[in-house]
Amino acid sequence: MLVCRKTSWHLRLGATTSEISVPSDLMTDSGDTLRVWCVAGLGISLREKRDVAGDLRAGRLIQILKNWEKKVSYISFVRPKRHPVPKRIKVFGDFLAQQRRNPPWES
Repeated sequence: MLVCRKTSWHLRLGATTSEISVPSDLMTDSGDTLRVWCVAGLGISLREKRDVAGDLRAGRLIQILKNWEKKVSYISFVRPKRHPVPKRIKVFGDFLAQQRRNPPWES
């Protein structure tokens, strides 16, 4: 098993939650290293779909526990309160919102 400094995963299937103990001989805090290890067949990992979408599409990785979800991670866009909002800040905020509505890794 490969983990990223965690010894257990908290997963949810509908209203059911489960904590899975994940013993590991290998540990890393690098998502890139973790992905390489998994592609090499050294174990499994719990990753954001956006981080491995290309490998899933290419068949280098397979998704297991498809209906189970991990705790949702959030992204916050924080900006100073100004009126008017500078155009570049508004455009960037709109871009982030669009990416969250239609994630490119899902297409």
